[in-house]
Order: sequence, then structure tokens, then C-alpha cells
Amino acid sequence: MFSKEPFDRELGLLTIPSDVGFKGAWYGKVFGEEMKLQPLLVLSLLFVSLIAAPNSYLPAVKASGECCESQAIDLFLTGTSGLSPFDSDRNELQSKSLTSSIPNEESIGIWSFQPGYHGEINSEEWTFSITYEVENAAGVQLNATVKINIGPNQFTGQTPAGDTYLPGGSGSLTTSIQVDTGTLVSSDTVSVELVMSSLVFVVPGSDAKIDFLWGDEDHESKLEANLPLMDIDISEPIVDGRTLHIPAIIRSGFSQKLIEEGSITCLVNGELLSGEPVKTPSGQDVKVTWSWTAGESFSGDSVQIEINYVMQSGGSSWLASGQFEVQLEEGDGSGTYYGSEEPIRTNNSNGLSVIIDADLDEGDGIVITRTTRLVIKDDMAYWMRWGITNQNSEWLKMGSLWKRFEGGFSQSQYEDGIIDNSELEKFTSRLQSQELTLNFLENALQLESEPLLGGSFRDFHTIQVRIDLNDDNTVNRNQVTLIISTTQSIKEGDYFDLLQQFILPQSESYWNQVSLDISLHSDSQSSFTDIHEKTSEDLETSHERHITEEVYTVHADNILSWNRLDIRVKTSTNPLYSPLPLAFICLSLIVVLFSTCLLLARGKDKKPLILETILIPLVAAAYWYAFPMESIGALMGGIGGIWMVTTIITPKRLGEDGMPDTSSMPEVPTISCPKCTTVNPVVSDIRPLRLPCGGCGRILKIVA
Repeated sequence: MFSKEPFDRELGLLTIPSDVGFKGAWYGKVFGEEMKLQPLLVLSLLFVSLIAAPNSYLPAVKASGECCESQAIDLFLTGTSGLSPFDSDRNELQSKSLTSSIPNEESIGIWSFQPGYHGEINSEEWTFSITYEVENAAGVQLNATVKINIGPNQFTGQTPAGDTYLPGGSGSLTTSIQVDTGTLVSSDTVSVELVMSSLVFVVPGSDAKIDFLWGDEDHESKLEANLPLMDIDISEPIVDGRTLHIPAIIRSGFSQKLIEEGSITCLVNGELLSGEPVKTPSGQDVKVTWSWTAGESFSGDSVQIEINYVMQSGGSSWLASGQFEVQLEEGDGSGTYYGSEEPIRTNNSNGLSVIIDADLDEGDGIVITRTTRLVIKDDMAYWMRWGITNQNSEWLKMGSLWKRFEGGFSQSQYEDGIIDNSELEKFTSRLQSQELTLNFLENALQLESEPLLGGSFRDFHTIQVRIDLNDDNTVNRNQVTLIISTTQSIKEGDYFDLLQQFILPQSESYWNQVSLDISLHSDSQSSFTDIHEKTSEDLETSHERHITEEVYTVHADNILSWNRLDIRVKTSTNPLYSPLPLAFICLSLIVVLFSTCLLLARGKDKKPLILETILIPLVAAAYWYAFPMESIGALMGGIGGIWMVTTIITPKRLGEDGMPDTSSMPEVPTISCPKCTTVNPVVSDIRPLRLPCGGCGRILKIVA
């Protein structure tokens, strides 16, 4: 699939194979005895090569439109002295304070950058603005000068003399500068300087001051300029069946940062291509290649291509367009461009999902079996797929990470754009050595291995590495999953590191989002007695205790910017903490407590005690949500105490007439008082018996 053409598309030069000689008589005639014919020969060769070369050998067609002209652009004041068109560089607040009136000129700051590009500068009015804050004063009266340097040329603008008043509070100081027509060369530096000629506080209080602020997104300090910063060259489309691969070279002094920060789109015959282009280096510039498959309704022999680049949201765009003749071939084509150039791992534009499944098993000690899945997406997925099928290929640059793999595949394997089993096996076997920890995770993915995997190679009993291509073995942007399975022993009663911050700190990261999902399971005879979580932001966690296992889960949408992520777990095989024994203990204690209270409530109303069984689900909830064993014990003790108190204070059962129920009591003889008819129980067998009446007090005498 790779091009073997004897033509350099980018330079537009015909290359001559090294094995073609110019020996013999013809050589002597032309280059020896008759050197005067050499210019004619060179012109003839050039003419013949241009006529004989097919269209696909022609140099890249430079796009028409506004791609190469000067454009309006906001240059933000960044850092201590930088200018940048990119929002991502506005990440740190800077300030300059003046606390007293100044009698002489004072420079507030100089900000500069080198565009690294060339072109014509139009005559335009540029605008400089900087945010200020006045404190403890009604305002300030000032005169300021703004100096703009473009290479050797300087342009200045001044505030109206005596007319610039900045009221107290916050606002923006704005100055216009007329910039004349000129030429920007790649070595030129563009700078802007703000100089205070005079500054007087109006009605100042104690500690009056003015702060000039810039450098972050909350303070819109910038230079509204008009500069040529880039151009777009659309090359001849590459025909692959009914698929057209559309390459375009984006030239600028920003290299790949231009495509990482801005937005670029491609339209073919007015149809917006939804997929992201493949990004590869082209010297110091970047080549982007889209793939477009012609529908069945397309029967033309030419296509109209438009490429639009927007550097800043809501800002100007660079537009390139061109009309190209094409001759489609049979078949649908590959659908995604695949070439010999190693793709670019763009910064801040790739997604990574980290999924960890771990199981604790209690056998000969505690062993943790852990599977870490790295789901790699976007440009990084394309780079991974391309690299697996290009391990140690001859066209790799010496500094390429893929040069460190063995490779040794056939030419057809390198060129087919298909990842076969032999390529996968060589890649994974290489990663199972220390190459995984020492090289690939850190240098390729910017991930630190030990915090991610929970240990080093010497800690693992086994390690296995697999690649899941998600049923797609072609080179494209579909996600790739790197699966690392390990086993290691952990000591009971000690904390082990489940996860620490594993994203290496670098000024530029390949990732724009790193999501995290962890699922840790124990068996029925082991448990997590303590979990320490120390993080920069809140994690979504859950800890549950099922009858056969404990489950601890963690979720975070994006941990990329977290400074701290430390999760440590303490394990135990003590039956008092393990899920199955603890469930049996809880159930047994509940049964014993309730049964004891039932026995003590004989002869009493049991309804209050039965109503209090609604407290039992509290124990079940505490068990399910993995409350410590001590807390569950205290809860059951409290419930048992409530049941006991209820049992004690519950009165004896009453009969239907409201009197105590005597149905279960022995029969007692009675005697009625002849005076008040009160029935009095006879509780003694002694005869004769004299007893007072319970109603009137009269002495009753019983003789028999």
C-alpha cells in the first residue's frame, strides 16, 4: 500500500534510482568532451519527466483562497513575558503593581513570541488591552505608550494626553496602534511593550495601588493583531478503490500544536467529513489525511475539496480549496488512510479509560489477582495500531519507540495495514518482559507502572499482557485495550497499595481525559477492614458486604489534573470480619436475643416486642454497607437492650372486662359480706377463721 513512486510529492522532484548509470560513450560525449551540451540535457530531462509523469506524480496543488494571507488573531499575554494565540497557554495569573504615582517612565511588561512563519502583513490597526484593578483610590490618571516590534520595525500607539482616566475597581486599559504594510520572515520576533509615561492616583487612600493582570482565562489581556501565521496546501487525493485519501500539509511555526489546539474540518463536494484525520509529520509541519468513500450516486470525475482551520473559537479561519480530477477504482477501499509515516501522538486530544478488576483469595496466605485494562482511544489508538504492525520497520526513524521491538515481518505484512496474530504475539511477548514497566507504559503512554499496577515486576508471581482490538484488526482510530493481568501476595494486617497517582507529570500530556473505574472483591473468608482514600477531589466510592464477598468500587470521570490519588486497603481473614462468618454471627445473635426476650415475656402482651422487629433491617443494612464489625456489634447490643427494656416494662395480659386475666390461676374459695355483699377470697384453710371484709371492714367468721 505504500507508495514506491520515483517522485517526491512534497518537493515536486523526480528521483533517479541509484543503480542507473551514465557510463560509456554517451556519458563521455555529454559530460566529458562536449560539456557545452550539459544545460540542454538538463532542460530536456526536466521537460521529458514532466510530460511522462502521470498526474499522481505532480507536485502538491497549492490550495486557493485565503489560506496564506494575513488574518486577524488574538495574541494573549501569557506567563511573565509570552504571547500566544492558544487558550491552553492561559494557565497562570501574572500581575504588576504600582503603589505610588510615577514621575518617570516605567515599563509594565514586554511580551513576545516568534511566529516561525513568513508572509505579508497588511496595514491594519492593532489593539492592545490589559486588565487592571484600582484599590483604595477613586481612580488613576495616566499616560501610556504601547510599542509593537515586528522584526526590525517598530510601531507605537499612545493614550490621549491627559484624557485617560481609569475609575476605581476593575476594567481594561485599551490602546490602538497603527501597523503598516510589511513582510514577516520566519526569524522575526513579534513583541509588545506597555510603558507608563505618567500615573497619578485620584483621591488616594492608604495602600492605594493599581494592579495590571494577565496570564489566565479570567483576565482578557491580549493584543488584537493581524498576522500571517500558517497556510494549508492540499495535495492530490490518493485513490483507494472508491475511497479517496485527502492529504493536506499545514505549515506554521507551531508544528503539531496547531492541530492540537485548533479545529480543522474537511468538506468534499459540500459534504462535511465526520471522522478525524490521520496526523503525520511532514518535516517541521503536519500532514493531515482524511478518508472519503464515494457513495453509489457519485459518478463524476472530479471532486471539490475545502479545508477550514479555526485557531480560536469565534475567530478568523484559514480556508483552502481545490478542484481535483479523480478516477475511482473497483472495491470500497480501506476506509482509513495508512502510510509509512509514524502518526503523531497529539497532546491533550486523546481519551484513556483505566478499568481495574481485582480479587482477594484466602488460601495459602492472601493473594490478589488483578486485571488492569487500559482502553486507549482517538489518535493514540491509531498510533498503537500502526506501531504494532510496523515494529522495527525500515522506515522508522531512529528515535521511534517502535524501533525497540523485534519486528522482522515480511514486506507484505508491513504494508497491508492489517494486524495479524504474529505481530500481536511479538508485541505482547515483548511487553511481558521489563520492557513493559521500564519503557512502554512510561515512554509511550506517560503512565507510571508501579502505582498503576500496584507493584513492580519482582512483586508479581505471574504477569500476562494481552491486546484486545475489539474485533477490528485494521489500522484505524477504533479503541485498543491493553490488558495486564498480575498476581501477587499481600500480608494480612498490612495496608497494600490499590492505586496511586500514575499519570506522569509532564508539561504536555497525550491525554485530555482519564477516567477511572475500580472493582475490588474479596472471597467469603476475607475482608477489607480499613480503606484509606487520600485524593485531590472527591471519589465516587461504594463499599458493600455480601454474604459471599465484599465489594469495593471506585469511579472518577477525569483524574488527569489530580495532584493526589492514593488508595490503600487493609485486609483480614479473621472470621469476625469475613462476610460469611459475620453473617452467621449476626443472624445467630439476633435469634438468641429475640428468643430470650420472648421467653421473658411469658404472660405478657408480646405485641410491643413484635413491633420492634422493624429494627432488624438496621442490622442488615449495616452489614450490607460494610459497617465495621464493632459498629454492627454495638448496633445489635442496642437493639437487644431495647427489646429487653420493652419486655420488662410490658404489663401482664388483661381479661375482656379489664380485670387481670385469672384463667391460668388456681381456684380460691370466697365469702360474701352479709352487710355490703363484697366478695372476699378465703386464702387460709385454718378453721375457725376470722377475716376483715374488704368492703366495709366488718369481721367475718368462718367456722367450717
